[in-house]
Amino acid sequence: DKIDQPTQVKNPTQATHFIGFETKNIQGSLEWIKSQKVRIIEDLANHSWGMDFYFSDPDGNIIQIAQYI
Repeated sequence: DKIDQPTQVKNPTQATHFIGFETKNIQGSLEWIKSQKVRIIEDLANHSWGMDFYFSDPDGNIIQIAQYI
């Protein structure tokens, strides 16, 4: 069986799927992720509902970290 490689997405909101986690300290989470040399796909963004950012794991899976207001 052939396993497809993940698609590289430029805009994570257009991805077919991603996993998300909630935090109470998004600034601290972003600083820690960046210190681990992880590829940030979309830096911290403000929204009416809170803030989020996206990064990818070594397999190319997209991960969202969000802080809700």
